[in-house]
Amino acid sequence: MPGHHLSRYIILLAILIHAFPAKASFPAETITRDARAIEVNLSEYGRRIHSLPADSLFRLGTGFLNRATEAPDSALICYITAQNRLDREHDRNMIAAIAKTFINTAYIYSHTYHDYGEAYMNLRKAEELCSENSLDSLMPIVLHSFATLRNCNYRIQNSGQTYRQDKNPMMKYFKKAFLTAQKAGLHDIMAYAVFNSLEACEGKKDTTAVVELAHRYLNSDIPDSNPSKNFITNLCHGVIHFSKGDYGKAIDYYSSMIPAGFPLKQDSLIMARGRDGLIAKAYEAMGMHHKSDEILTGILRQAVEQNHLEEQLIIYKRLYSLHRDLADREKAKEYQLAYFITKEKISRMGGNGTSINEIELKQTLRNYQKSLLLASVKERHDRILILCISIAALCAVAALILTIHYSRKRRNYIMELYKKNLSRETDTGKGRISAENPDPQAATTDGTPPQDIQKSDPSITSDLSQSNRADPELIEKIERIIREDRSVFDPDYQMARLCSQVGSNPTYVSRAINSHYGKSFKALLTERRVREACRYFDDPVSNSTLTIEAICLNVGFRSRTAFASAFKNVTGLTPSEYRQAARKYMPS
Repeated sequence: MPGHHLSRYIILLAILIHAFPAKASFPAETITRDARAIEVNLSEYGRRIHSLPADSLFRLGTGFLNRATEAPDSALICYITAQNRLDREHDRNMIAAIAKTFINTAYIYSHTYHDYGEAYMNLRKAEELCSENSLDSLMPIVLHSFATLRNCNYRIQNSGQTYRQDKNPMMKYFKKAFLTAQKAGLHDIMAYAVFNSLEACEGKKDTTAVVELAHRYLNSDIPDSNPSKNFITNLCHGVIHFSKGDYGKAIDYYSSMIPAGFPLKQDSLIMARGRDGLIAKAYEAMGMHHKSDEILTGILRQAVEQNHLEEQLIIYKRLYSLHRDLADREKAKEYQLAYFITKEKISRMGGNGTSINEIELKQTLRNYQKSLLLASVKERHDRILILCISIAALCAVAALILTIHYSRKRRNYIMELYKKNLSRETDTGKGRISAENPDPQAATTDGTPPQDIQKSDPSITSDLSQSNRADPELIEKIERIIREDRSVFDPDYQMARLCSQVGSNPTYVSRAINSHYGKSFKALLTERRVREACRYFDDPVSNSTLTIEAICLNVGFRSRTAFASAFKNVTGLTPSEYRQAARKYMPS
């Protein structure tokens, strides 16, 4: 059987170091000192460790793990210092270094403290960083670490000798890690996924899954320069022959697995023990139980010497199964008891026996509760939004109704004013501008209106009852000129011109106008011009052919603004309102 879960992390550490070369900010001798020297060096860095960049902190922390005597606490100090900068870090390379510190922190919690829950949470954080920052080269490493961590935790949490349906549910995670590494072209991770998946292999279905990965590895285009190619190629051929029942051939291939060319010495030792475990399994399948027992006992001795509890747990389980098949009850019970004692040790060391599945379930429940809370908040916001939209819609409808109401009211008011102004003409029995006039615009070319317009203005009538002091003859002259003389529509028409026309002086004329009409000369002239403009609007042909500016000029106003102001004062309507009212009122 392959080596325990420590192999996976040490191998990953080697890969990370190899893929993350040292920079000038760190002295080269730091990486070559022994553990005690590094501890002294860390104390020297104590005051300025917070000033080191994240990549340097990662390499310094990793240096504590890659020594004969590990210093996990010192490594954690470096890693956590780097992780605390995550919120302030924007450089992609530094974020990648922080992601690697989470991977190695997971290794420390799993291997040293056996706290699989903390290890899982650190790997989850590394996975988030890889996803958010597109760190595709690190994602296969994270997935492979997840697979090995899950498998180790699953073994400890499940004391049964075999998995249900003869299949380890953790195999799917190794396959996912392998496929992700294959897609990213990371051949080392592919190799380790094949090697470490054998540890999770329990029965025929698991063997089939490993054989599938072996075939995928052999069919991949892996360069000969890859240090693990020869080792894993022999492994794959051995697995394939083992699955076919050709155990002798499998042993030959397994024996050809020479763990050389790996970045670290620990890797070679772990690979060698894993190779021996595979050979022992093949001997057991051939019925050579004593040979298998001899090999497994040797592996167990090394695991006990190095205090590798997870590896001891796996070997105790295998030796129990082996001696049970040999009907050696005493030995079987001895290994079974050792198995449970070792398992209890691991459980007491960290994690309080909590499985990763339980952690994931709790996380799922928390996420579900969070989603429910967000949904509730969103629902409240939606209700408030709907209420606001409803109120706004009601206000819009009310505003529309009021607008329509006041628009109708305004139109009715305009029509009443129009009829009132129109009645001042119709009540006198005078006609409007002739509709038979073929070209009313032509009549305005020289300032002379159509013949019907030249009729006297019926709106300006005598009111002798207002004053008996005015000279009747003078009033009659003034009235005739105002009603009939077209000169009043000359923009330059003034009081002096009227006086000349009636043969009187301005004083008498002004007094006569004020006493007879009750208004000034200017007001009288303005009203006469406005009434003339109304006649243009009342005529269907003029209404449709003449512009307001043309009518304004024809009746003696110099600007449209002055015309509109005077028209509003006399009729109560603007020229546009009067024109529209006239169009609605006149026959179609």
